Amino acid sequence: MRFCRFGDGRVGLVEDSNVRDVTPALDVLPVYRYPLPPHDVFIANLDRVVERARAIAGTCPQLPVAGLRFWSPVANPGKVIGAPVNYQKHLDEVRSDASFTRVTRRTPPQFTKWVYFSKPRVRS
Repeated sequence: MRFCRFGDGRVGLVEDSNVRDVTPALDVLPVYRYPLPPHDVFIANLDRVVERARAIAGTCPQLPVAGLRFWSPVANPGKVIGAPVNYQKHLDEVRSDASFTRVTRRTPPQFTKWVYFSKPRVRS
């Protein structure tokens, strides 16, 4: 089962080249008032959402993937893990671009191993 977020806060199940809109399955999520929880409520209740989505999927409309705009799969991440220049092709492009050094006054990165960084969520 592959979930996606799309459109105006919709949730779907990806099925080949279509998405089945199972947004009504979110009715099983608890309702919160301020202060909101510091986690993604969808992920915390995934078992309940999966069960409900399976139960209603056959009656939900299908939409072609080609016409949809997808959102980040996790609506409220606790942190983001990233890798600077995480694609070899991009790194090769930067290293071969003479203007990179001229414009930035830096030499291109020479990573010998993967480098990661985290961006924790700021809680107040």
